[in-house]
Amino acid sequence: ADRRKTLMWRFLLLGLVFTASLGAKETADSRGKTKYLMYAVNRGEGFNAVREMVMRVSRLTQLLSAHGSWKLVLSPFYNPHWRDVQDVPWSNFFDLAALRSQVDVIELHTLLQERGGSLSIDHILHLRTDISATYNAAPALADCVFDTYPGNSYSQDSSGVWHGHFFGQGDRITARKLTCYTMLGDVSSIVPVILSQPDEIIMIARAEVLLHEDFGGKTFWTLRESQVFSPALRTIARDFRREHLPDRYLGVHLRRNDFLISRPDIVLPMQTTITQLAQLAAAHNITHVFVSTDAREDDEEFQLIYSAPFVVVRFPTGSIASSETFQGYNTMQPGHLDLHSGATAIVDQLLCVTATLFVGMVDSTFSSRIREEREFIGQPRNTTDLLLCSSSSPDSTGSHSAHDGETYTPCRAELHWLPPGPALVFSDRV
Repeated sequence: ADRRKTLMWRFLLLGLVFTASLGAKETADSRGKTKYLMYAVNRGEGFNAVREMVMRVSRLTQLLSAHGSWKLVLSPFYNPHWRDVQDVPWSNFFDLAALRSQVDVIELHTLLQERGGSLSIDHILHLRTDISATYNAAPALADCVFDTYPGNSYSQDSSGVWHGHFFGQGDRITARKLTCYTMLGDVSSIVPVILSQPDEIIMIARAEVLLHEDFGGKTFWTLRESQVFSPALRTIARDFRREHLPDRYLGVHLRRNDFLISRPDIVLPMQTTITQLAQLAAAHNITHVFVSTDAREDDEEFQLIYSAPFVVVRFPTGSIASSETFQGYNTMQPGHLDLHSGATAIVDQLLCVTATLFVGMVDSTFSSRIREEREFIGQPRNTTDLLLCSSSSPDSTGSHSAHDGETYTPCRAELHWLPPGPALVFSDRV
């Protein structure tokens, strides 16, 4: 009897060991298999809003990676303000090595190549904000409601396959399943939903619904710091600066195109703009003003700036150079990519970042990103927070300082959300 009892315990122990080892193997296999997180945002969002939103899905990928191997699939950029190009890969704009210091990423076109040119998304989680929901409560299943903005909707064919714009790749990308949720919360609230799915490729549609988990905190700024512009664009900006700008110059962002209609209180008359810039430049013994603007060619009022009492410099065309001078800027190295309007906007930002003084716009994410980059490279804040004075531009005392023809006191932006100091890791940003 004792021998039978001993044999029984041995078999029981062997079974427990086998079960434990099998469970460990399954856990290791599940953690070792890479899953992919895709995202799509409202096609009406601009470039700088999208790059900020990608910080949120980067944080989401970090949270998921605590439970296994996850890669963030970088969607190409779309911008309704660009007139000559759309759906541009991330590597056209940003240094992927810097991004990978914080989260494992792969570009969509690379994933497509790895999958033989076509892709079937396992599951789309389509989000919609519910302002009445409890913050960070579990997302609630909901009926699917798609808006009518081009590229934002999805449709299901008779075989159950989902189709959509998919970043201009609708003929190569489809989805097997789509589920809609309403929610109100940060990126952590969707983690349990994603982890409950067995799927390999999951896409968050309308990912802008997800809010920051740590807005303005250490994680937020670490992710923001990793968004370093591409080496090609930094080289172009350095070459242009060396050849066409003095050591000391003023950079100004003049947003006009859509703001002329949507924010007329912010867009000053050009003569007032010229007067304020001239006074500011003279006060600092500056002769050259680099102008970053979205003004259209048929914006006749904007043309007044070329009669200003300072040297106006623009990229890639401007008052100091003929078009022939800039033939070398028609391509980006490496890759020989066209220097489209999106890339030109980045060069504009870089040239404003290195300016002695920067004058920005109220309520403009473009200006805000420039201020952040200036802080990252250690530019003094009193050279970064300048604004053109309008009825919507409070100065540092909270009053307004629009003084045409009088002694000019510059208005200043409120810099509540600038980085805590110069970049710690990626200091070579320009």
